[in-house]
Amino acid sequence: MRSILYGSPVEASGEFLNTLNSRECDEYGEVNNRLNAFGRDRLEHEIKTVFSTIRSIIEAHDPSRFRFRRTVYPRPTSNAQKSPFYAVFMAFYELIFKGGMTPTQNNTIMTALADLTNRIEIGQKHIRSEDRQNNIRVTKGLIRDQFVAADVSALRHGPGMIFDCENSIRRSRTETTRYDFKQSLLRLDKLRETDPTIIQNILETLCGIANIGPDVRRLSIYRHRR
Repeated sequence: MRSILYGSPVEASGEFLNTLNSRECDEYGEVNNRLNAFGRDRLEHEIKTVFSTIRSIIEAHDPSRFRFRRTVYPRPTSNAQKSPFYAVFMAFYELIFKGGMTPTQNNTIMTALADLTNRIEIGQKHIRSEDRQNNIRVTKGLIRDQFVAADVSALRHGPGMIFDCENSIRRSRTETTRYDFKQSLLRLDKLRETDPTIIQNILETLCGIANIGPDVRRLSIYRHRR
């Protein structure tokens, strides 16, 4: 977040981060002024979009656990993923929101990121701004060819909504005015035949959602179980 607000990588040290969080330090006022100028909603949208885009690419390539670590480290390790993930996140951010581009082939991007930690500085505690900037340049160079020019504003209705949808579901144990569940196109008895009324039911629900009004967003979530 701070690197986005400052327009370049900030120093990754506990001492510097403490100054940003201390009301007695000038840096605290500066980062909050930058946040107000940048816009909280814009920052939230851009961070969600980048996280969701990276996540979708990783999961499409390999849905198993620790998939990112296995990609960026050449050998099995328990080392932290902070430095390589920061480089990947900022590379995606700059390509998407500064370059007006979007990723194309998921598998190609993950292949390009293989053994990334052999190419960048991965200090465990302290890493200079210059090193972080160089890490971003290296990472961008590896994946740049897998990005194409695109209408970045369209991402507001795509990857950036993944977190909103999941968080809405996690926070509620029942249906709310924000979303609605449909069990299946099939009946739940032993025959598992198609329910002839379900399509009409779904259409009526969609109409109800549309009639709520422009100020209330509602998600219709449907799962087809065979």
